[in-house]
Amino acid sequence: MILRTLYRFAWYLFGPVLHLGKWIGSAKSKKQIRGSFRALQEVQNGIPPKKEGQKRYWVHCASWGEFEMALPLVDRLQSTESIPSQWVFSFFSPSGYENAALPKNSYRVYLPFDHPIWVSRFQSALQPDLAIWVKYEFWLHHLSQLQLAGTPFWIWNASFRPNHFIFQSWAKPWLLAVSAAEKIAVQREDDRQWLLKYKLKAQVLGDARAFQTRKRLAQAQAPGELAEWIRLRPTFLLGSSWPEEEERLMEFWARHPELSQSWNWIIAPHNPSRPLPQEGRALDAYGPFGVKYSLADPRPDQNRLWLDGLGLLRSLYPLAQAAAVGGGFGRGLHNVYEALAAGCAVLCGPVTDKFPEAAAFEQDGFLKRELHWEPVLLEWLQNPQAIQDRGLAAAQAIQMQAERYQNALNDFLSQN
Repeated sequence: MILRTLYRFAWYLFGPVLHLGKWIGSAKSKKQIRGSFRALQEVQNGIPPKKEGQKRYWVHCASWGEFEMALPLVDRLQSTESIPSQWVFSFFSPSGYENAALPKNSYRVYLPFDHPIWVSRFQSALQPDLAIWVKYEFWLHHLSQLQLAGTPFWIWNASFRPNHFIFQSWAKPWLLAVSAAEKIAVQREDDRQWLLKYKLKAQVLGDARAFQTRKRLAQAQAPGELAEWIRLRPTFLLGSSWPEEEERLMEFWARHPELSQSWNWIIAPHNPSRPLPQEGRALDAYGPFGVKYSLADPRPDQNRLWLDGLGLLRSLYPLAQAAAVGGGFGRGLHNVYEALAAGCAVLCGPVTDKFPEAAAFEQDGFLKRELHWEPVLLEWLQNPQAIQDRGLAAAQAIQMQAERYQNALNDFLSQN
């Protein structure tokens, strides 16, 4: 109770200071803060009133990845409706708000900050019939207000590690807020077991990304000229990269130039507007990085491509023989499911404690978590057939996960 009071007081004390963030900070943070403050106005003026008999669902997703996790559930619920419902998607991150391709009858807003007054006003205006919170972001006042208003809510595609903050002794208010959920769907049996220790019941569905990734891959198609260039050589694709991964590739190119020349290398940065790695730094010894895709298609004699276009990564994984995914060096870990489902073995950094799927896939032999990439790259590039077989096994495993998820989703909805 004391901590809840202190948390509430902190928002009253420091909440108004957030207004300064509208003008101070990075472009991304200013977007997020301005969006949060206009959320109430967007609900009041941008969403039409519900029709008679119509339901309104509120789905909160931290960013674009969580939005993708919610879509299988949204699609199933929409397919069974006699009266189309309204769907309101809230986002914490600008990347989710700006890039999410919303389903029909849907609206988007930023999530208001967890100030108790702002939360109360927002939810009073929104008046959802059901709230669905995806994976994490257990904001105390938002969840408590749902309970206070008698609004049922589900926690969807969640993952709970032993050191998750809600299990800490100081976080009992958050644990109580989560316990008020009508339904909790988790990714793994370990998640369910951890919740049981705190007398919380959950249903294991698997990871929605397996199901959604298979669906997206079937719809993806690479540009013709780029696909022809990829087929000239075996291809290694580094997706959603940060400088830590890019520098490891450049060091490998410098140490093994002949082997590197026999492969195509595609680097798709997490931030496409970021300059090429060698710009402004003394990396001339690594040689020219390649060509920017936004400027020209790569020529047959070029084997390095900086993929600074949006929306292409998913369509290129099926054409590659091996891949790396950005993250594991202190920056989280991006989606490994797309590469694995497309038939690529995956390499990433070693720090993946918050992403248990990485350890599971490594145990199955589909993924490697390494600080030093050179030995793995040598092994893979010198044995392309072996790595191709490993990628095929990964794709089959993801297909099986997707089928299990679909069956579990059917069971979950049949109980409501």
